Amino acid sequence: MLITRRFLYVCVFGAIAALPLSSCGAPHSSLPAAGVATGGSIEPDSKRRLAPHSASTDLVAINAGGGAAGGFAADEYYGSQTSWTHAVQTPIDTSLIPSPAPQAVYQTQRTGPKLIYTIPGLTAGTTYVVTLSFAELTQTGPGQRLMNVSLNGAAVLNSFDIFASAGAADRAIAETFNVAASSAGTIAIELDHVTSPTAKANAIVNAIEIAPFGASPAPSPSPSPVPTPTPPTTDVVAINAGGGATGSFAADEYYGSQTSWTHTVQTPIDTSLIPSPAPQAVYQTQRTGPKLIYTIPGLTAGTNYAIKLSFAELTQTGPGQRLMNVSLNGTPVLTSFDIFAAAGATDRAVAETFNVAADSTGSIAIELDHVTTATAKANAVVNAIEIASYGASPSPSPSPSASATAAFVDWPSYGFDVARTGYNPNTTNLTPASISQLHVGWQLALNNDVRTQPVVITGISGHAAVLIVGLYNNVEAYDALTGALIWKTALPLQDVGSACSGGSIGVSGTVAYDAALGAIFVAAGDGNPRPNQVVLYRLAVASGDINGQVDVIPTSLNGESNHGTSGITFANGQIYLGTASDCEGGANFPMWRGRVVSVNPVTMSLNNTFFPTWGQGGNYGGGGIWSWGGVSSDPSGNIYAATGNTQTATILGTTPVPSPFVLATNTYSGYGEHLVKLDPNLNFESANYPGFDVTGQGDLDYAGTPVIFQPPGCGLLVATQGKGGTLVVNNASDASEVNSFPFSVRTSRALYIGNPGYSPATGYLYAAITSDQPGTTLLPPGLAAISGCGTSIAWNSQFGPDSEMLTGSTPRSMPTVTAGGVVFMATPCVANGSGGCAASGSPVGGALWAIDATVGTVLNNGEPLLITGSQMRMAPSADGDWLFVIDDGGNFYGLTIDSTIPAIKPKAGLRVVPHYVFKGD
Repeated sequence: MLITRRFLYVCVFGAIAALPLSSCGAPHSSLPAAGVATGGSIEPDSKRRLAPHSASTDLVAINAGGGAAGGFAADEYYGSQTSWTHAVQTPIDTSLIPSPAPQAVYQTQRTGPKLIYTIPGLTAGTTYVVTLSFAELTQTGPGQRLMNVSLNGAAVLNSFDIFASAGAADRAIAETFNVAASSAGTIAIELDHVTSPTAKANAIVNAIEIAPFGASPAPSPSPSPVPTPTPPTTDVVAINAGGGATGSFAADEYYGSQTSWTHTVQTPIDTSLIPSPAPQAVYQTQRTGPKLIYTIPGLTAGTNYAIKLSFAELTQTGPGQRLMNVSLNGTPVLTSFDIFAAAGATDRAVAETFNVAADSTGSIAIELDHVTTATAKANAVVNAIEIASYGASPSPSPSPSASATAAFVDWPSYGFDVARTGYNPNTTNLTPASISQLHVGWQLALNNDVRTQPVVITGISGHAAVLIVGLYNNVEAYDALTGALIWKTALPLQDVGSACSGGSIGVSGTVAYDAALGAIFVAAGDGNPRPNQVVLYRLAVASGDINGQVDVIPTSLNGESNHGTSGITFANGQIYLGTASDCEGGANFPMWRGRVVSVNPVTMSLNNTFFPTWGQGGNYGGGGIWSWGGVSSDPSGNIYAATGNTQTATILGTTPVPSPFVLATNTYSGYGEHLVKLDPNLNFESANYPGFDVTGQGDLDYAGTPVIFQPPGCGLLVATQGKGGTLVVNNASDASEVNSFPFSVRTSRALYIGNPGYSPATGYLYAAITSDQPGTTLLPPGLAAISGCGTSIAWNSQFGPDSEMLTGSTPRSMPTVTAGGVVFMATPCVANGSGGCAASGSPVGGALWAIDATVGTVLNNGEPLLITGSQMRMAPSADGDWLFVIDDGGNFYGLTIDSTIPAIKPKAGLRVVPHYVFKGD
């Protein structure tokens, strides 16, 4: 939206110019270039908060700690000092930056005791404008993080406190300086943490921008309105009710003297019902009170205008709890308006649009009155007000334009983030309304078995995005839009050893990507005939070249048989990997111990190791990390692992047991079958045993990946699923149990080794129901949405067969949840020949389903979106307008709602016997 009555002062090659906001926002070049102006040295007193990228003059724009985003290049030019990256999904308040960069720039940062960026390619002696952007993403008050900042050796900030300067956490600010490039044509930016009794946190930076030198723009973060507007042609007013200036929306103004106040949340708001949504911050703030009156001045008397009022229910939990009457210039336009009922959920935005003429004074009065009933007690609210020139009213349809292709963002590891939620906030166009447009754009037949989720990487020259897939003996890269192969790298296999079943295993864990290093990390073997081997490899993302490796299990432990079977986690500047074994038990089978290891990704050296059990070669073993996603990490960097059971060979008797383990003879000895919380250095914090071990029911490993989530009004929680079907919700603080849900038959059959997904837009945790046989909740097989603080089931949706009753079936996949309100999940399928799945038989394929994330309706008329030639263990990856699906047999699909991509009919004749159905035939 444009505000033609508002102006922003921007620096344009040495002159101050007053430009309408429509002139701003030209993309950056991420390549360094020579300066265009001369003069000046460092002038620390001239620093000011602004966003110089509102002018099209940046020479360098770096997303520190993150990948390419908008006109910002992926992190580069940082030094060899110890540092790491930190990222959040929390929306960042950009109200202090008049023309903010993309949200992703403020949600990622590089952190460490000392950070040095050296920017090359500038003109020696030429003065440049350097802007450093910061957001406090972890500390909760002033004085907890202090930094000294220097440019080319000259101090420009001393004991700089981001929280104190911004006034809050998760609020971005920018500091700007003038500095001359060195004789080498470089600018060195050094950030050092300052230690005090209260300040313990490292130095951080979110973004670096370098532009030609020019006159300083005005420092005001909120542009003031011009009293006499020009005749409106598009939007003439856009107000962020209850909040500050955000994007093209002005800070809250023109409200009356009635008693009212503001309300703000950090919860992401679902904007799927608004075709062209405003910035998130607009829907996260609102003005509230018994009566609200906004009087908008400066319009043309008698002229018709289109008025759009946006609302989001941020506090009430059901229909009928908040009702409002709304009038424009005294004429009622809404009676007993119920936001929750109109939007269908809490934290989902909805907009109402009307046409009205300005009165004789050139004003429009907007009045909102709360309505009181036995159930409606809440005040009136409004989130945003927009007034535009009269014309065709905006369509309220939630359906996005299929041709308006959304940009990709990185899906860097299993489950999208290190919390393993399976939620990509970028996928706003994949909505219940757009599912009918979803079609196969390409498909491939990979030449190997696949047990990994596709990873999506941006910022690779010549490609909108690149997909990375781990196969049995290869890691391969494909173009996301066409499916064309870019490179493949063969990796050695892991030797199983004769003590088990013999043979070998390949890549069986999803890779992890770090944008700052431009590297992919994957576990494989070393190709040597020894059973105990897990080698972590670092590959260059652009070429697949191997440029580092480390054996994470010392060769001195060759008596064990231990392998990397789970996904890689990149957190705290380290790589975390869980190990297990390919099989268990047997008289000739040596003891093995699962573990969690951490690796330095720069030096490729082993840092720390945690063992869930103890002993070797005949004492206690097991405790493997079996899950597809491996370990998870919370916002504080703590690590969570869900372990398998303990193996007992020889009872230790009176032999002392090392702390903190306990001596026992059952399968949960030590920390087998536990949810274990570790600190970033893998020191033990706490653990919980959920009681899986039941007499006569055998091998009930904790085999899911922990999912870390925080519903509104709740503390941080961790949800994990067991191999026998039980979903357990724990408090993240001490791993204590909150609740559990039996969603499958409690036997040793490995039918449930996925994990749940979580959507911050709905506040629901989504978990598969595999079976309704005795011993379960008796809910039909499908999907459950868990609400509250992990305490109750909001709804359950039935689809697909009972996996427990199908011979040789695999688990259902982890749910993938889009920001547009769709849950995607795969199940086994016995194709019935008419586009659906039969209730019985031996599955020879998989089915992909789409479910409305808010109400649980099975979309696509209750039928699968796609039936594949092999079963699917892995959840799809959702990114932009695309969904990337891969089955166990290596059948790989790119599905999209982009109408510019022609639909193809899935082909037969792949590596496995196909059972494809092209929806629409």
